[in-house]
Amino acid sequence: MKTLIVLVTYNGYAMTKDCLSVLSKLPPEHWRIAISDNASSDGSPQKLAVDFPQAKVYALSTNKGFGFANNEALCRSLEKENFDFVCFLNN
Repeated sequence: MKTLIVLVTYNGYAMTKDCLSVLSKLPPEHWRIAISDNASSDGSPQKLAVDFPQAKVYALSTNKGFGFANNEALCRSLEKENFDFVCFLNN
């Protein structure tokens, strides 16, 4: 079984990095991580993509809010792969 873990960030690189450091210890065959970045100005999407290549980062062009960002990462992830479970995790 495979779980999609969805995170939303906005100028929260350090907090998201800490969260992903813990999640990266999970067995990779059972999970995927999708990060929706709400138009951060601190370089979060670029840094996260480099530091955690196993995570898919979706950089939004404008901040449309927490709910929109969660839905965007979910929908874009489901276009590529099927999941048994989805976990919306607040970093």
